[in-house]
Amino acid sequence: IFYYGDNPIKTPLEYKKYGCAIAESIIDNRRNVLIVPEVHTFLLYKFPGIRKAIWWLSVDNYMQEKSTEIRAKIKNTFPFLRKVGRRQYLFSIFDPLVTHIAQSYYAESFIESKVKTKPLYLSDYLNNEFFVHDDTSHDFYANRNNIIFYNPRKGFELVEKLISLLPEFTWTPLINMSPAQMKSTLLTGKLYIDFGPHPGKDRIPREAAMQGCCVITGMKGSANFNKDVPIPDKYKIDDCTEVNQIAQRLKAIVESYESSVLDFSGYREYIKSEYTTFLHDIDRVFIQV
Repeated sequence: IFYYGDNPIKTPLEYKKYGCAIAESIIDNRRNVLIVPEVHTFLLYKFPGIRKAIWWLSVDNYMQEKSTEIRAKIKNTFPFLRKVGRRQYLFSIFDPLVTHIAQSYYAESFIESKVKTKPLYLSDYLNNEFFVHDDTSHDFYANRNNIIFYNPRKGFELVEKLISLLPEFTWTPLINMSPAQMKSTLLTGKLYIDFGPHPGKDRIPREAAMQGCCVITGMKGSANFNKDVPIPDKYKIDDCTEVNQIAQRLKAIVESYESSVLDFSGYREYIKSEYTTFLHDIDRVFIQV
């Protein structure tokens, strides 16, 4: 990994366990590949000799940040221009030397539509810290409280309404927690809900499922792609659904937790397979890049 910027950056403590070597400089030749996230594509053309790749970890955040940034620049420079048009990428979409890699099938669909090329698929995997329990035992699911978890940074306007409609349940926000705290917290409840945007294949729904929670999502971003969030359709709720209907659905899941949680056994097996899939995809991607 190469850290860029004016100030020296050290690997965060939670990432040191991966043992990733740190590069002090980038050797700009064809023997190497420079991989940047979609929010830092401006780095690609600082190194003309190296092979280049963009790893699309997020779609929504990229579009929002770049559109806002470029609109502001254009407005300041050319106030008579009202629309950005198609030039919202800080790289050439026609550059055959730039390889596109997708972290989600949502990103794959976006790239195929906008960049007109088939990306290579390379997702990620869940931290081993979330795989310590025997999720086939009865004890793993027993003695749970009627707790519904949510991410207060995503879709909170709807969550706030649901809290008022279901005061008999305990509502716990998942925020400012270490992986260990997240795991121990999720083990106590029954349901995780996420009606916000899913700009990539999100982590928290997977963490919740592996700790024995049922999962409900909206249908935004990667949540609308079954390959990214392979849970039964009845656990994905359209934005147009009336809030009282959503509340009743949540209530039914919590009250029938012992049977509902069985619907997520396939999702948990999928999550368990991600590490092996990741290793295979690493080999496949870097043979082609």
